[in-house]
Amino acid sequence: MSASYEAKIFAGKICKTTAKPRPYPSLFYFPGITSKPWHNPLDFNFTKYLTSKHEEIKKEYQIFNELRSLGEAPMIDVPFSSSYLSIMKPITSLDKHFGPCNIRLRCHLPILLPESSEACFIRVGGEIKFWKEGELLIFDDTYEHESCNLSDIHDRVVMVFDIWHPELMPQERDAMTHMFNQPKHT
Repeated sequence: MSASYEAKIFAGKICKTTAKPRPYPSLFYFPGITSKPWHNPLDFNFTKYLTSKHEEIKKEYQIFNELRSLGEAPMIDVPFSSSYLSIMKPITSLDKHFGPCNIRLRCHLPILLPESSEACFIRVGGEIKFWKEGELLIFDDTYEHESCNLSDIHDRVVMVFDIWHPELMPQERDAMTHMFNQPKHT
């Protein structure tokens, strides 16, 4: 069976896809719900509010970009790097695990925490630290790490983002960024 390919040209780049006429969930399929490639944002109650906050969200993104001038900015456009809000529900834990590579350090900026100062913690290697709102934690996630929210009723919200490992020289960072951004030929 040969795959059919659809190629599109976007700003001088070719996007080669294997178009499928139906979904192929890789983990779980729930029968009987609407299945279509695109959904209209107007069909969702939250979209009007979220889009009204576009400028505020954009300003937060611009703060991330301004950090680049300091030389220790969040990693952007590099595989193995992320930036997101992590919401841990009450009485929840994230089992011990390891990050994928040592070219980055993971940063946690607590946004909202339960009132108890010891309700939420992270263990990296053999050391436990408790999050404090507004205080940044930076760690090497290639060490075994896990986290926990022991609160009965409050979420733990942390902004997570990655920065380059400080021992990597700018030319090494540039070389890795260039290497990861090379087109892949299949």
